[in-house]
Amino acid sequence: MKHDEFARCIVSKFDTLFDPALNSFWCECGEGWQELILCALSQLDWYNQTLSWFDETVPVQIVQIKEKYGELIIYTDTTSPYVQGIIDTVSYMSCRTCEVCGQPEVTRGSGWLKTLCDHHAEELGYPAGIETF
Repeated sequence: MKHDEFARCIVSKFDTLFDPALNSFWCECGEGWQELILCALSQLDWYNQTLSWFDETVPVQIVQIKEKYGELIIYTDTTSPYVQGIIDTVSYMSCRTCEVCGQPEVTRGSGWLKTLCDHHAEELGYPAGIETF
């Protein structure tokens, strides 16, 4: 699913995770990470629906989702150990998932880092074999 269409889809599907007062929501990452994002948002949505189980009163809301240093980063307006665990797990998994196609792969590069499979690394001009993790 293309970037803008995906952003609209997740804001619609997980409306409790996004602040309607914000005019826009920023989601900048490749299509290969969409399943990871959906997985994280499903867990965060469940968390918001079961706040009392965690002795919490403030629901989490997503501020931004982006790629940074070859890793998926999710910014929220508040956190808890459960929320941080979800975010950390998805970030870790993204370092082993091609940003373009979602295949298991590695983060590579020497300056601008990207997590890419061999095929997409070659296609985008990242030398094969240079891994950072």
